Amino acid sequence: MSSDSPRRSRRWRGRYLKENDFSGYAEARIREAKALAGKPEAVAALLDAGRVFREQIGAPDKAQICFEEALREDPRNADALRSLSALLASQGAWEEAKTVLQAPAGDLRKRPRRAPRC
Repeated sequence: MSSDSPRRSRRWRGRYLKENDFSGYAEARIREAKALAGKPEAVAALLDAGRVFREQIGAPDKAQICFEEALREDPRNADALRSLSALLASQGAWEEAKTVLQAPAGDLRKRPRRAPRC
């Protein structure tokens, strides 16, 4: 699938959901976010993918990557801040979760990545 076609991505993600292929759905949302880079829709797609990885697939590492990417797109996005800090807290990383919530927006863009990009 072409990474530059959000319309095609929407078609595929519908198929993935119909088949309960949550991993395929999340990956389609990531591709969609890449195609929409710089737009608010990219953040929404990354947050959606992160939630699916966290809640449906049980892959907190992939969820974290998506939430961090959403914050790189929009460092002041409250949903992304809450999602990342809640995920970190659920893993016992209390201080890191607290840091995410207290960091000035510009500092979040400079956070070191713990894993490759989404």
